[in-house]
Amino acid sequence: MSATVHELPARPASTLAPDRYLTAGELADHLRVCTRTIRRWVREGCPSHPWGSRLRRFRLAEVEAWLNERAGRTMASTDKRPGSAVDAPGPAPRLEVVMHEQRNPSDRGGA
Repeated sequence: MSATVHELPARPASTLAPDRYLTAGELADHLRVCTRTIRRWVREGCPSHPWGSRLRRFRLAEVEAWLNERAGRTMASTDKRPGSAVDAPGPAPRLEVVMHEQRNPSDRGGA
């Protein structure tokens, strides 16, 4: 298998109010992650609010602040070189990795 990296287009300005309560699904859609990632983040300390006995809701501003703090902490602890991504102005580009299955050239025939 090989991988191709594509830069994703910039996300348009959010139409979600930062103080609105979001479900895990809405938050996952907005951040382009799966709901399993949201549940893992909650276990890792992502801010959320109990909603009934089993549900949680999220405020976008709180989650984005938590993610930015977490990303800054991770980047600062792993890369101390001048000019690294920690020192770079603006947001890092969004990347998407696409996996490609490589075929053997001798397999071009039918079944």
